[in-house]
Amino acid sequence: MKQTSILCLTYGPLYRLTKEAAVHLAEEQIRISVLDGLSETMVEEIRQRIFDGVDCIVAGGSNADFCKRQFDIPVVEIRISAYDYLQAIHRARKLGKSIAVVVLEENGHQDFQTIERLSGVKLTVVSYSTGDDLDQAIARCGADVIIGAGHAVEIGRRMGKETVLIYPGVETVKTAILEANKLVKEMWRERSRSQLTDALIRYTPNSIVITDEAGRIAAFNSGAERAYGVQAHSVKGLPVGQALADCTLDQVQSSGIDRENSIQTVGGKMYLQKQICIRHDDQVTGAIEILEELSQIRYAEHKYNVEQEQKNKRKQFSARTQFDHIVGSSRILQETIAEAKLFSQSEASILLMGETGTGKELFAQSIHNHSHRKRGPFVAINCAALPESLLESELFGYEEGAFTGSKRGGKMGIFELADGGTIFLDEIGEVSLPLQARLLRALQEKEVMRIGGERMYPFDARVIAATNRYAILEDEQLFRRDLLYRLKVLELHLPPLRERGDDAVELFYSFLRRHGSLMGTDAALDETAATLLRRYSWPGNVRELENVCERFCLYAGQMPRQDGTAVRRNLVRAIGRERLLQDILTQHGFAPGKPPLCGEAMRTLAADLQNCLGYNKGQVAEILGVSRTTLWRMEK
Repeated sequence: MKQTSILCLTYGPLYRLTKEAAVHLAEEQIRISVLDGLSETMVEEIRQRIFDGVDCIVAGGSNADFCKRQFDIPVVEIRISAYDYLQAIHRARKLGKSIAVVVLEENGHQDFQTIERLSGVKLTVVSYSTGDDLDQAIARCGADVIIGAGHAVEIGRRMGKETVLIYPGVETVKTAILEANKLVKEMWRERSRSQLTDALIRYTPNSIVITDEAGRIAAFNSGAERAYGVQAHSVKGLPVGQALADCTLDQVQSSGIDRENSIQTVGGKMYLQKQICIRHDDQVTGAIEILEELSQIRYAEHKYNVEQEQKNKRKQFSARTQFDHIVGSSRILQETIAEAKLFSQSEASILLMGETGTGKELFAQSIHNHSHRKRGPFVAINCAALPESLLESELFGYEEGAFTGSKRGGKMGIFELADGGTIFLDEIGEVSLPLQARLLRALQEKEVMRIGGERMYPFDARVIAATNRYAILEDEQLFRRDLLYRLKVLELHLPPLRERGDDAVELFYSFLRRHGSLMGTDAALDETAATLLRRYSWPGNVRELENVCERFCLYAGQMPRQDGTAVRRNLVRAIGRERLLQDILTQHGFAPGKPPLCGEAMRTLAADLQNCLGYNKGQVAEILGVSRTTLWRMEK
């Protein structure tokens, strides 16, 4: 909100007090200017200040009275307090016995009887309505001492009387300036609300008629002119019942009962009508009528339904994952993310390659959200999840009546749905050869023909494909070479979890925060448990790790004790003891029936079985097929 501009009119000592108050208010958003003298002698200068942008005048006594009558601008009066009068009376007692206090009639609010009682002085109160009759009022009072504001004191001195100038304290002046600032800002807010209301009434397409307390038309917008067939200037100010034969707003206002959502005919057209009383302090102070054409309502309803359908589609076909959501700090993962960000700036097709559970769709969504297509749809389909006939209709869509059970009006395929965005073809290696031919043509021509259709539908979508079985794509008997080259313009290899080092631990804690909060556990991993996560091969990668974490939380939630031994035991149970055992043996190249390992390799394997699985020496010896004595000799 802009800075307020306050003009302070002073006389005599009030000038110094106002300047001092302005210093105290320097940090406020107020521009304060001061004029010293009587208002009657500064009319043109005050008018110029108002023209230059003064919002409010602060003045005392006759200055305030004159400005209220002379200028069309808010005036805040600096009011004299009872304490100020008591101080002035104390000074006046030293100058004479008969004391008169001069006040404006409208400011005679002070309780002078109480002031007399407190001061012990009998006072004559001289009141006046304008500065013109002030001379006669002071002359008639017959007092020795005159207490009053600047103008009254000046007249008293001219008559040879003793005078005491009464003026407020600095805090009183500050309060008046702050009150003026508050008043101006409230006026601005009210003006803004009024302008907003006027704009709404003026520009709404609906008919709006508003009546005042007497039932006369106070507002009549262009919509009402069209509905009633009359001009606003010809009906404003007239009783609504007299001006508009089809309007019953006067009846609603007199009864005080609202009418909502009724159907009325005005000028041969049907409208949805609302007639509502305007109330203030439980009194009806007017009424408002709103007419909305039924044809407009039907159009708005249709438009709303279309927008909701589009909104639902955008929500359904949206990518939620960003690169920042991918958990892991390993070098190999960060290099993969950097390469993916680079690829996201291109329009070329991308082939994502990685084992199951490495996050191929997370990368596809992140690439989409990092590209200039991020505001478009992201449409994903798993090519291995649908039979060939259904997959074809999902990819290319179909026309009405294309086959038994087809949807009325036909259906758009995902290529059309992905227009302006990205299409993600997961498990692309599972597409049959005949379907591959149609897919290749669609990618080459950037247009598709729906099943049972006779026309081509163009689309603009970037393609990201993914596979966890790249060997299938390289087999010419199973996958078309020309389609492969169309899909893998850019290649991105996603690293398996076993190559990502500490990422397994970082991911485990990430999943633990999600699942552990639901299951009431926040167990911490010691170094042995963390090493177990790093050492395990994770054939199911991140997806398997999340499943392991969820099982771990279930086991941990049943055990009140969460020390290192319990955590390791629950982690082994979550992975699967037999699965973990076989993984460790495979990593060390140990298998029954194969030549035995050499001494150092056997010692390392035995240590892993004890540390990771918590086996004792007897269990380790049995697994390795050696005696405990042999095992003991190996460990020396």
